[in-house]
Amino acid sequence: GAGGTRNIAGTLDNFGTIAANSTDDTILSASSIKLETGSQFFTQIGPPGFSSYLNATNANGLNIAGSTTINLASTRALSSDGYSVGTYVLMHYNGALAGSLSNLAIGTSSSSYAYQFINDAANGNVDLDIVPASQQTWSGATDANWNNANWNSASPDSTHLAVFPSPVAAGR
Repeated sequence: GAGGTRNIAGTLDNFGTIAANSTDDTILSASSIKLETGSQFFTQIGPPGFSSYLNATNANGLNIAGSTTINLASTRALSSDGYSVGTYVLMHYNGALAGSLSNLAIGTSSSSYAYQFINDAANGNVDLDIVPASQQTWSGATDANWNNANWNSASPDSTHLAVFPSPVAAGR
């Protein structure tokens, strides 16, 4: 599909499941959206910046009122999990966010990543930040080369966060 917006005239008061289109970055838009206890949102994510999301168009129109499970599905094979490290928009709102991000939880997911919900109030977004669950720390013990001898276990890859001490020794 080509993405686009699917509109609901009026309020979406959800106690069940909302499933985004499985082939594109479709936006589901309603005047107001209220996620009640037991809600589930199946969102499609791909490369960072590519996601299907909910859009509340009225001022103060998004309310995360009860426990809501966010289930991730991938649109593209970017990694063995199908998605990659990055920030994804899950919901967009105008004005203030009602309810609480603490009502959100990730459903079935990969243990290779850590997940954090972020209220980006400046842009009116509820974002999901996906980062590697483990990290590799640069020791520079041998030399300045990017090889396993200079990391705490192995060179980082897409499932590890590279951490550099501050300051890094001169020549390393």
